[in-house]
Amino acid sequence: MSARRGARLLVGCALGTVLLAGCGDEPALDVSAVESYLAASQATTYGAGADVGKAHCAGHPALKEGMTVRCTLDVSNTSVPYRLTLHHVHARKVAVAVALDAVVLDAGDIGDFVRTQLPKKFADAAVDCGGAYVVTDVGKTVECTVSSGAQTQSVVVTVEDAEGHVSLT
Repeated sequence: MSARRGARLLVGCALGTVLLAGCGDEPALDVSAVESYLAASQATTYGAGADVGKAHCAGHPALKEGMTVRCTLDVSNTSVPYRLTLHHVHARKVAVAVALDAVVLDAGDIGDFVRTQLPKKFADAAVDCGGAYVVTDVGKTVECTVSSGAQTQSVVVTVEDAEGHVSLT
């Protein structure tokens, strides 16, 4: 089962506006421009129901061709990690490759999957995995709580691959 709606969330290349600061022979990376670019480029990736907020990139790395900047993006109160790789850093338009730095699962999709594995009388059970999105890695487990009426039970879901396929453990 794939628990990621839009599993590939935007992973690709785009031309960024100027991501440089300073002048002269040694321009610096404008981290705030990178953060703005990430937030804007991912604004529609998670769907209309998601609250895509600000991005945060650590440090002030030296500007180099092919450099990778690690950032997080706030999505519905979940910190989603990204890798941004910059090319043509001395050109007017910088090429930016945006990639997730973890497996991001839509908790609603996990809930749908879990309900399909339960007896039919639990088809309307509530499944809570801790938030709207779950950030994890391949091989890791996610604990969710299933509730139906007065009954509550924990279930464990294992992330099978980077595409977001999961199994009930």
